[in-house]
Amino acid sequence: MGIKGLPSWPAAEEAIRVCKERDIDLSAHRSRPLIPEELHAANFIFTMDLQQRDFLKGIFPKIGSRTFLLGSWPGKDSRKGEVKDPYGGADKDFRTAFAVIERCIKKIAPKIILELEKSSA
Repeated sequence: MGIKGLPSWPAAEEAIRVCKERDIDLSAHRSRPLIPEELHAANFIFTMDLQQRDFLKGIFPKIGSRTFLLGSWPGKDSRKGEVKDPYGGADKDFRTAFAVIERCIKKIAPKIILELEKSSA
């Protein structure tokens, strides 16, 4: 889901190439608008930058406590935790963003699992 862009757009060609280098196929990916019901049902909502986070919290105040900056969680959100959007950049920019997002996911995935296990116990 995204907060910008038009629905049903394919992934950027650069993103498709960079993901293909890692055996990930984005050819069928299409953008879609935010769906409020999905946001309200989510345990965690991660954004790439503070602008996205603030936009979501402003439009959907009830999700504020579950909306975080991907590069900062579980710590305090700060500009240092932002992931630079590579859109409009070169393949190297997409590779950098991919590496940052991958690092963030590897760091937070075990913590998310623990949090979900605690909340379901």
